[in-house]
Amino acid sequence: MTDDVLINKAAAIERCVARAREEYEANPDGFVSDLTRQDATILNIQRACEAALDMGYYLIRRERLGVPQSARDVFSLLQQGGWITRNWRACSSGWWGFAISRCTITKACICQSWSASLPAT
Repeated sequence: MTDDVLINKAAAIERCVARAREEYEANPDGFVSDLTRQDATILNIQRACEAALDMGYYLIRRERLGVPQSARDVFSLLQQGGWITRNWRACSSGWWGFAISRCTITKACICQSWSASLPAT
């Protein structure tokens, strides 16, 4: 059975990542000084994180894995339920922390983190 909720969330994540990548790759050297492109990139990263979190909440409810008390609990419950690996849990918890604390990160840090964490296409 096809699960439209998960398919739609996965598509949203792919669109957001592509859009964020597009903003950064348009001019990586000028990214540090272009606040509009930084905002667009961060917004899309946050949207992708929120869609992933929504997927997690959906799976937890559907599979009756427990009741998460925080966003980080979502990834813990998914790992305990066998839906994600321990390594993926650590990674996802880290980027969720990055997304929710985006306002406190310096521009240089954003550029370094973003370029270092982009998966190859």
